[in-house]
Amino acid sequence: MNDDKGEWLEALDGPMDARLLNAASTPNDLTDEHIAHCHAFAARHPQVGLIGLTRFVDYIVKDWHRESKLDFVNDVVVQGKCRPARWRFFECDLECPAVDDDAWAQVSVAHYLGCFNGLGGERWFTRIPVPPTLHSTCYQPGIVFRNLRYYEVPKIPGFGGRNTTAAMLTRLTDDELPVAIRRLLAKRLGWAAHTLLLEPGAAITVDALMHAANIDSATMSADAEQALNAIVVEMDGVGGDRAKADRCVGEGPEALYR
Repeated sequence: MNDDKGEWLEALDGPMDARLLNAASTPNDLTDEHIAHCHAFAARHPQVGLIGLTRFVDYIVKDWHRESKLDFVNDVVVQGKCRPARWRFFECDLECPAVDDDAWAQVSVAHYLGCFNGLGGERWFTRIPVPPTLHSTCYQPGIVFRNLRYYEVPKIPGFGGRNTTAAMLTRLTDDELPVAIRRLLAKRLGWAAHTLLLEPGAAITVDALMHAANIDSATMSADAEQALNAIVVEMDGVGGDRAKADRCVGEGPEALYR
């Protein structure tokens, strides 16, 4: 065996089946027969552990696309968490602009939408949890790419992707999008000011929210200010417990966010 992949294996296991060399284009392309070969190798040589088994799987896989070999072997071959074709498979990749926690007050609807200029993907979708929650990575509108293997997921500068399912997505029309973005701002800024919102009896005003969330009025967008005004109305101007904030912030009448 001259191939570097097989030298260690041949010394351990005897002559390798040349038909297995690079037989699977990627780890996602391993067949049931390939997995059976892997299990048989592990049974013959339990002393080599996960690393040795990974070397056998690597003999079969041609290109890992820089993904972790050990993770795949542990998840799929050892633990059987999913079939090879479903490993790190993105049914729906929801791509949204990446915004630092302390920068949400500067975000405007126009800026948010401008981030998508020139990008493909299906417009527009978001994830809305049930029941509502103040602190969540959801609510963020974005674009969707479907049915991607892990190495096909787009790398979009300034964006972050989330692997989700169609059942978890809510479609938004162009008309609904500005409202959804302002509700998102309310959620993010409400969480930044959660110490105030969760203080029973606290006076909830725009100025108080700005202070609690450490917002600079000089850089705050008009849409963020609208979101803060909405929070005041939603909370009836009075702080409460976590359940109240979850139920109220960003959940008020659409007119507050038009």
